[in-house]
Amino acid sequence: MTSLEPQVAAGPSVSQPPGLSRGTLIAACVAVCVAQVALAIPAVLNGLFQQDLGTSATQLTWISDAFLVPVALLELTFGVLGDLFGRKRLLIGGTVLLVVGQLIGFLTPGSGASTGTRVAVLFTGQIIAGVGAAAIFPTTLAMVAAGTHTARDRSRAAADRSRLDRSRSSAAAVRSAAAARSSVAAAARSCAAAVRSSAAACRSDASSSRSMAACS
Repeated sequence: MTSLEPQVAAGPSVSQPPGLSRGTLIAACVAVCVAQVALAIPAVLNGLFQQDLGTSATQLTWISDAFLVPVALLELTFGVLGDLFGRKRLLIGGTVLLVVGQLIGFLTPGSGASTGTRVAVLFTGQIIAGVGAAAIFPTTLAMVAAGTHTARDRSRAAADRSRLDRSRSSAAAVRSAAAARSSVAAAARSCAAAVRSSAAACRSDASSSRSMAACS
């Protein structure tokens, strides 16, 4: 009687799916780091924006939010597009958009242009950069998930990425605090201007009183 064990042993072996390479993990972490830096920079530079551009408190807030709004709106959509058309293409495209948006912001016109024009150029650069970041965030997480096949490897790779992702919340908190400080500074300037106007009015009344007294 023929044994079936050799036939089973000679059967096709199941191939192990490729794991997450170190280069892929480094590329994902670097891409997330670049996007996080682009998210945090406007909050740090709010004071310079207000000093150089002469922006209002609302414009100053939207300089930062112009980056965050496309991320919030398009992040899930780009996750689906990465699964359909390829994560590598989406990661490269998102990085290119991020660089282009930052270059547009860097090339904001100087003091010869009006404040509205300069702020509009900065808004445009921030929106384009935000679209690029919206493509980077879900793509990098999907690359980590697709390249890890055990719970241990996946948790380690996700932990490496989440260390950078936590800075996203910190950057949002810094941006909110900077916007609040800008609003307080604008209110303080308005109060100081009102005090100066009142003082000037008092001096004018005192001068008028002295003139009337001299005439009498």
